[in-house]
Amino acid sequence: MVMMKQVLHGRSSEPQNRAPLTILHSGGLYPLDRDPSCLFQALAMLRKEEEVLPGQVQFIFRGCGDDNYFSQMAQEHKVNDFVKIEPMIPYIDALAECFKVDALMVIQGRKFNNQIPAKIYEYFRIGRPIVGLVDLEGETAKVLKKMGCESIFPMTSIKIIKNGLKELVDNLAKGKVFVPELAAVTQYSRHSRARELGKNLDEVYEQSCVKFQQSY
Repeated sequence: MVMMKQVLHGRSSEPQNRAPLTILHSGGLYPLDRDPSCLFQALAMLRKEEEVLPGQVQFIFRGCGDDNYFSQMAQEHKVNDFVKIEPMIPYIDALAECFKVDALMVIQGRKFNNQIPAKIYEYFRIGRPIVGLVDLEGETAKVLKKMGCESIFPMTSIKIIKNGLKELVDNLAKGKVFVPELAAVTQYSRHSRARELGKNLDEVYEQSCVKFQQSY
């Protein structure tokens, strides 16, 4: 019942102090533009240099689509002990899972620069740190920056992802991570967005009336 209230209303208590830390990507992945290959290569480098080890952090990819393809990718980069590829589950269960992890991940490449995935607003409401592997010129990167998210990395830069992940894992372990304030998050609620849309429509209507009157 408590978890259901969290799913419906957002925000939760901190996840339990446990190892490994868990970072969840919930939703579809695609070659090229929602592609975790640079992340996997960064993880391989971190392990080789013994900066981050599988016992410290685990990445869960829930409902990514072609499970076999991405499992094989993880194996090819020798990071399958960092990565769990999990099947799709009902929406309410997938949302509940987001409350149980230490951080949430969004992957959004250049092809989707004009789009913002709907799950990012769910992430905001859940109240976990957000990791963005994105094109820095895209709308997703912009909204993450606007909300003050710190772990925003170019999706195709292995070096930057590597350095950023090392810092993120260290900060998660210490509890020193940024989570958007609930007051800031509410601007993206359906009620708030509908109110904003209504205000904009009123302004357009008023401007149209003025122009109509001026034409006579």
